[in-house]
Amino acid sequence: MPEATPAGSTNPVPQPHAPHPSQASALRRWAGPLGAIVLLLASCAGMSVVGLPVDTPVAALASTLTMVSLGGGLALGYLLGAMGWGRLVVRVLAKDSPSAVWLQLPCGLGLALFASHMLGVLGLLSGPGGIIGAWAFVGVGLVVLAHQVTSGELRPERWPVAPVWLWLGAPALGLTLVAASSPPGWLWGSEGGGYDVLSYHMQLVKEWLSGSEGLLGAGRLWPVEHNVYSYLPSYMEGAFLHVAAMVGAGSAPDALVAGDGLGVVGAQMLHTLVGLVGALTVARCVWVALDRASVPGWCARFGACCGAAMVLGTPWSVVVGSMAYNEMVLVTLGAGAVLVSLDGGSSALKRAIVAGALVGVAAGAKPTGVFLLGPVAGLALLAYAPKRKWVPMVLVGSVAGVAVMAPWLVRNFLAGGNPIFPFGTDLFGSAHWSAEQVARYGAAHRFDGTLMDRIGLLFSSDRGIMHAQWVFVFPMSAVCLVIACVWRQTRTLGVVLVLGALGGLAAWLALTHVQSRFLVPLVVPLATGFGLACGWLAHAGHE
Repeated sequence: MPEATPAGSTNPVPQPHAPHPSQASALRRWAGPLGAIVLLLASCAGMSVVGLPVDTPVAALASTLTMVSLGGGLALGYLLGAMGWGRLVVRVLAKDSPSAVWLQLPCGLGLALFASHMLGVLGLLSGPGGIIGAWAFVGVGLVVLAHQVTSGELRPERWPVAPVWLWLGAPALGLTLVAASSPPGWLWGSEGGGYDVLSYHMQLVKEWLSGSEGLLGAGRLWPVEHNVYSYLPSYMEGAFLHVAAMVGAGSAPDALVAGDGLGVVGAQMLHTLVGLVGALTVARCVWVALDRASVPGWCARFGACCGAAMVLGTPWSVVVGSMAYNEMVLVTLGAGAVLVSLDGGSSALKRAIVAGALVGVAAGAKPTGVFLLGPVAGLALLAYAPKRKWVPMVLVGSVAGVAVMAPWLVRNFLAGGNPIFPFGTDLFGSAHWSAEQVARYGAAHRFDGTLMDRIGLLFSSDRGIMHAQWVFVFPMSAVCLVIACVWRQTRTLGVVLVLGALGGLAAWLALTHVQSRFLVPLVVPLATGFGLACGWLAHAGHE
């Protein structure tokens, strides 16, 4: 069977003939979710007491579960509201997609990040009315999602049987949740004790809350001259601001750290759960590819869960995913761009719009997303579309990507005259900076070594793919990607993943100051390739 529907085809991908929950045995219905929950709780319990005196385990576990429940509940509310909004996006751009429900996750997240940024710029997340603005957006999404669960495509009787392989990712997720329930600043030596969180990601949220330029007479998401990173798009920081507003920090900025730091922990939990959404989206990509390859259902589910487990279990994912960072947004939106590219139920141009917008929002969260995700997303789009559609797809995808970043461009232009400041200072001006400040920033954010120096760092244990927090991910994924390329049924996707990963590595070498953490978005092609190979091995063993 061919690995994909013919280029340009609008026929939906065949669905597996999995048993309905009511037809499956109780063991089959509950083994997956209950086993995953037990392992998740066991992981939380075990990691909560590591390094603590033996007489404090109960208190430590209670503290962890409290923060996971409160902060995680806040973040979960934001993401479920985003999923509801995603339903509206999918209705317009991917209504007939067999992965429509799955696309709600990344599409809804992308829309929510865009909306949080806009609400923050307008000052609607600050002041006494900030909590109203924050919950109004989330509430509408929750209502839409509730309707979908009670009367739409997500009615419980339509839910599939959860695979037992869910167990694979539970321990890593538990570890990440425990770390995310901890105060920033003392975990993870590789991150300087949370320096970026304390000086940038959450510090900006605090300053935006305490300003006085918004429509409601309070603060707004706007560049501040003493912190250059405030001139970056800040879409994920806008989401952190949104979560803080949900706990009332808009009317009392001290609420950001009041109540055991619920605003900060909520932001960390949001990033953790965004990583979980990324894992689920990668799992769906793997499942679609394996299903098209006529792999038996249980093998496809096994491969999908293996791909998700790699996303969650990569040490760098645990480190960055437990902090108020932005890398896991790139993983989730990048996986969404690949998933929509595999879709056989939407037109080529609609797929390009969705993929382009997702990459654009990813760049709004972290500008490196443009060149770390662009190769794999673009190649996937073109690989599953007729050649006559390539030029219009590139055009509409590019327009969509720029459109979702337009608010940042306008904001920066109004604030300093340079729409992409602190970049492009030679072309658009240096805003409030002197020539010395421009030179200092450039020196701190580029690597001046030779090409061979860069390649040497790529394979170093300090700044490259052999960093301890990558463990064996790159070598193991390389083997798996070779399997995906050799296997005829997944060859096209395998080649796309290889070229996308190589393109990302090349961009990392040429355009960044070569830090190992910046490679996290490449988890998308690596984990997808890993899942494909695991599915193939299960299939080969089954035969």
